[in-house]
Amino acid sequence: MSKRITVTDFGNGIADNKYSRTVGQCSFSKNFDLTMMRNVLFPLPGVATDSTGQTNIAIIKPGSDNQMWGLGEDGSGNGKMYSKADAASNWASSTAGLTAPAAASSTFLVEHRSKWYFARSAAGVIYSVNLDGTGASAATARTIASATFLAAHRHSKNDKIYFAYTTSSGAFIASYDGSSWADTALSSLPTNFTPTALWEYDTMLAIVGYVANESFLYLWDCDETRVTITASEPLGACRARVMNSIDGYLIIVSDYPANTSSSEVSKSVIFHAYGGGKPQIIKQITSYNVADSSAAVTINPKVNFVDAGKFFFSFDLTGNKTIHGLSSLSRNKNNGLWVYTVEQGATNDNSETSVLAAARIAGYTYFVHTSVGTITRTINSSVLDSLFAQTCIYETLVNPEMPDGDWMQKKQLLSFEIFTEPLYSAAQVVVKYRVDSTSAFSTTIMTKTATSPDTRLTHYKAVTASGDRFVSGTNIEFRIESTKGARIVGYAYEYDILKI
Repeated sequence: MSKRITVTDFGNGIADNKYSRTVGQCSFSKNFDLTMMRNVLFPLPGVATDSTGQTNIAIIKPGSDNQMWGLGEDGSGNGKMYSKADAASNWASSTAGLTAPAAASSTFLVEHRSKWYFARSAAGVIYSVNLDGTGASAATARTIASATFLAAHRHSKNDKIYFAYTTSSGAFIASYDGSSWADTALSSLPTNFTPTALWEYDTMLAIVGYVANESFLYLWDCDETRVTITASEPLGACRARVMNSIDGYLIIVSDYPANTSSSEVSKSVIFHAYGGGKPQIIKQITSYNVADSSAAVTINPKVNFVDAGKFFFSFDLTGNKTIHGLSSLSRNKNNGLWVYTVEQGATNDNSETSVLAAARIAGYTYFVHTSVGTITRTINSSVLDSLFAQTCIYETLVNPEMPDGDWMQKKQLLSFEIFTEPLYSAAQVVVKYRVDSTSAFSTTIMTKTATSPDTRLTHYKAVTASGDRFVSGTNIEFRIESTKGARIVGYAYEYDILKI
């Protein structure tokens, strides 16, 4: 007796591994919004080139003046600020060449009281530029001899800007309130601590970083008369890189293992959540060495923002699992699960090798990808063919939603069905599969459009793959690709258990 499985829940994001049994999770997803409507794979807009008028922008941030700002170069290695009034305009130079660092070496760009602050990683100097970009060169806002500046954050509760740095003497936090500097506002961090990110936790300043290959979260009440740590929490064997907050939790993104030996068989990205008590690991995405690709991970710290209840960040993972693009983490309001997905790629064909910086303003997302100065932004168009230019990808778990008793049995796949919202003329769904394989999805089950293989607009059932009978085996996986805005509302598959 054959069995039929129907899947209509997509709202729990990418699983820690493809053998998860959690309903609503997948092995991989990119360019679909999984949280807008959990029962719909909702395609996100494509992207267009947005590089005109700038040179080597490496960091982008929205300003309080409702413009997008970028720190780039003047073509001779000097820093230069650029701005965009809106998506239709070109990047405009807002300053002459700055007597400041090259953009690629700047570790942060933070706005505070109508000025932008940035620093070269090891120059010992913090620079500032007026928000409107006026001035022929960047002012030297502060010099701290031999300091390596690593992170900065403006605290919304006290309107101070904080800078994390190291010297040969140790790790420190400097503060600036718009008129007065305190170079060692916090001086009690461990001497060998490397701070990598700052954020706020209620009225406190949150500081993460590492000592050797162990990471820590420190909380400081910002009382500069005591300059002592308020709380300290270990994060374990990893290196914390990025931090932000959503739903009252600090979210910390780290790489693991913390060293870079080529002999390691796997690499992971670990997500900690802290809401008081002890930090908890809520996700871990892992890639293993394979014959033609060693596992490697790089977290891109210049991607860090929250929008519409989602924390956006970026990392690059290679090995048996490859991830590039703008990732997001959010909370499923129905069940409390943390939902991770690769929200969007920076290219329409998913060819980017890294999202180095990203930001969002006025409904547009901007990406610096692959190399500094290469910028794209999302499309806003009433023409669906133009709007949905990206290929959207969804890869299922192994044996999705199959009963436990059948999971390890050998099976004969009999059919696959796709369910969609009514397809318009250019929309297309391609479904591929693999069985007991780690190779790329190469066998196509169907290519469904509004007119082919039939004219039904919301459903199609295939009983063969590329004209042949389905392969039998134990582990069955599917890959669904949507182009030109095809919205998937479910899929089903039918199988028989084989007697061995």
